[in-house]
Amino acid sequence: MAEMFPILVDSMVITCSVVALTESITCAGLQRIGFSSWAHYLIPETVEGVKKLLDVAFYKLPWIPDFVYRDILEN
Repeated sequence: MAEMFPILVDSMVITCSVVALTESITCAGLQRIGFSSWAHYLIPETVEGVKKLLDVAFYKLPWIPDFVYRDILEN
C-alpha cells in the first residue's frame, strides 16, 4: 500500500517483508533520514552518525551526553 500511495505515508515499519521492500521505498526512506546507503546508516563512522542512528531507531530517545555516543562508536 505504501508503494501504491506514497503521498499518504509519513513513516512505516517493515519487518520480515523483504519481498515487498522495493528500491523506490528504500531510496525514499534513506533520503528522508539523510543517508546514501543502509551501510552508512547502520555502521556510523562519527558521533553524529550514532546520534542519528539512535534517533531514528527509538521513538522518544532521552537526552544522552556525547561521551556515551562516543563510547558506542568506539566499541
